[in-house]
Amino acid sequence: MFDQKIKKKVIDYSLLDLTPSPKGLERIQYQTIGQLIAKARIERKPLIVVEGKDDVSVYEQLAKKAQVKANVRAIETIPGYAEGCFHVKSFIENSQVEIKKSPINQKFLLGVIDRDAIYFRKEIKKRTKCLFILNSYSFESHYVTKSHISYALEQFLLSSFGINDKVINYIYKHFENKIEDLFYLSVESLKNACRKNYNGILGYSASYGQIKTNPQLIEQVLSKKDTLDSYAKMRNITHKDISIIKGKWLIDAFVDITFEKIKELSDNCINDKTIYGQERCVFCSNNIQNKCYWHPKKNHTDIMLRNLYLQYINDNEVYYIVDRFKKLG
Repeated sequence: MFDQKIKKKVIDYSLLDLTPSPKGLERIQYQTIGQLIAKARIERKPLIVVEGKDDVSVYEQLAKKAQVKANVRAIETIPGYAEGCFHVKSFIENSQVEIKKSPINQKFLLGVIDRDAIYFRKEIKKRTKCLFILNSYSFESHYVTKSHISYALEQFLLSSFGINDKVINYIYKHFENKIEDLFYLSVESLKNACRKNYNGILGYSASYGQIKTNPQLIEQVLSKKDTLDSYAKMRNITHKDISIIKGKWLIDAFVDITFEKIKELSDNCINDKTIYGQERCVFCSNNIQNKCYWHPKKNHTDIMLRNLYLQYINDNEVYYIVDRFKKLG
């Protein structure tokens, strides 16, 4: 975080030369929020502020899909602010005076934040303009779809000859079986984050690794299903709604479970025990098992699978973000 916070000094937009010329740029030093917005208007490049450096490339892709030339900037690069949802929210709240003074600024500024516990704690002012909240706990939740499995299999396996909907559904079904556990773990974490003096079994700060290696923890949470169902109902959260599940838990579980199922495809083919919808490859049919089409490519590990999931954007998952970006500029 920068030592000196950017100033909230109000700028007179009527005095600005908004023509995109080098001279116009030289007259502004960008030491206030108003000047940052003015820069966006002069360059005709809306400023999109995101929670951290890892978000920049993602939202640059989405801006490109929206055909908007934007400057996507991590909040920690703005003086006085640090990484995270709270600081994006604070920056946008501090920008409200500029937005009120010149409503056109709404087309040149947007802060994007995750729909995490801060949303349920009602810490976001209803009338805050230029603040966009994701439909899920975090962006990682948009990576756990059947389309991602289809995309990954095409890149991950030695051949794509037998990839079909039945195989993809088979793999995804095993992930779905894990969603209920993650849902209740998340309701417990949400309750822990929102209710004062509540002594929760775990919180959102726990990692998926801690959960996976502690089955007793899961059992303890599941033993509270009735009370957690009541809490979810009070919060208008539907059963197994993945939007409240911590994004990192979702993607970690997705990679973990789908990787195991993908590895099984080759074993099934080799042993002539193919799953429903899986076709045995020509090599295994001719007892040349070391060249099985269903085997992952050389050096393709679970880390590679994760990277494949994270590099693929499913348009059906992000359409609402793209639609919001289209309103900029």
